[in-house]
Amino acid sequence: MSSEADEMKRLDKENKFCDSLMKTSGAADELISFTKSRPEPFNPDFPPADNPWIGGKGGGGGGCAIL
Repeated sequence: MSSEADEMKRLDKENKFCDSLMKTSGAADELISFTKSRPEPFNPDFPPADNPWIGGKGGGGGGCAIL
């Protein structure tokens, strides 16, 4: 019987932990809010100096070659 009580305690602890996690809809809303608050680097109007995908040493494109 002791092992059954231990198992119930463990399951109760895991259940409480799962209840404390962020819900999927909240995580999705947070992700949407984050992406909307940042500039879009693939937008042609994005300033080249700020665009990590264009040229530059060690960052972004411009150096890819397919052999």
